Amino acid sequence: MFGLKGERMSRTMVNKYTSEIFNEIYCNSNEYKAYNLGLAVAYSYLYEYVKSSAGQKTADKIIRDITKSKEPYCEMLNKIIELSNKEPETNAEKIAEKMFECKNN
Repeated sequence: MFGLKGERMSRTMVNKYTSEIFNEIYCNSNEYKAYNLGLAVAYSYLYEYVKSSAGQKTADKIIRDITKSKEPYCEMLNKIIELSNKEPETNAEKIAEKMFECKNN
């Protein structure tokens, strides 16, 4: 009986160890990074939609609630929103912004 219990314990420890290694590898993979970027971009579209229909204050509140976690996509999403709300500073940025607006209208 003692041998079985010890065997189960070591198997559990091995499974835990391999799971931790797998998670570390997965989190450094391109697929995981692309997944998080996809989430950030999707949420940024949601933000822009809510901002255009209900106003920036409401959109900011919704995004603040979404980005409370420490997930990697939250940092990307905050940066995307920060850049999208930033006013163009150079003439080239202003021209590019006008061209983008004309293209979307």
